[in-house]
Amino acid sequence: MPHPLALDATDESVQPMERERRTVAALLELSTAARDRGEDEHLDLLLGHARRTLAPYGPVQHLAATVLPGAKPRVTTETAHTLCALEERNGRGPLAEALAGRTADDALLADGPGQRWPALAAHARGLGLHRLVALPMCAQTEPGGTPLGALLVFRPQHDPLPERPRYLLHALTVATAVQIRQRMTRERIAELQHALDSRVLIEQAKGMLAERSGQTPDEAFAALRRYARANRRKLHDLARAILDGSERGPTP
Repeated sequence: MPHPLALDATDESVQPMERERRTVAALLELSTAARDRGEDEHLDLLLGHARRTLAPYGPVQHLAATVLPGAKPRVTTETAHTLCALEERNGRGPLAEALAGRTADDALLADGPGQRWPALAAHARGLGLHRLVALPMCAQTEPGGTPLGALLVFRPQHDPLPERPRYLLHALTVATAVQIRQRMTRERIAELQHALDSRVLIEQAKGMLAERSGQTPDEAFAALRRYARANRRKLHDLARAILDGSERGPTP
């Protein structure tokens, strides 16, 4: 069964208004993805919508997307995987540049002194690909933001990608970046909350030990830390056990 948002490039009955409706639906799906969706799932969703957006503008496109330097890119074809692997071996290329914050780039993969990635370009031409669109993935519509990821499109055409699909790809990357940023923010908040909760437990356990042993709070904390290290325990786990009475902890 075809995806409900899929666009058939050969279907003349798909009118402009219908295309717009499906584009809006794609943006909504990307920006309101499930909270528990991982980064790879976000990228796969982006790649699917990007490929359908490009379908009316030429043959099969080869796409790759990633988040953060060093992360394994998600790809739509074996060809895209091969080209990303070549960039990784060379240590430089369009994916890394997009992640570093370069502006959107629509580059001809031609031979010559001006080619920034000669080895990648030569390999791509050998696979019948002549143009590359590289988009930094930022959680804002204006250029200059910090990229959270990048989207690459390897194309067999020699001519630049028309303005409309470029704009739509940009919108799709923004929607994806917003969702990834929100996920990263939730994870950071959870980490901070965990750190705060752990600190509260440790302070309470320190106070209990100080009162029980007659030590100062600093002495009780030093004893608690030594006991945790000697028994290979996490400090907050030990503190919780002391507070609930399941473990006595250090004794003076």
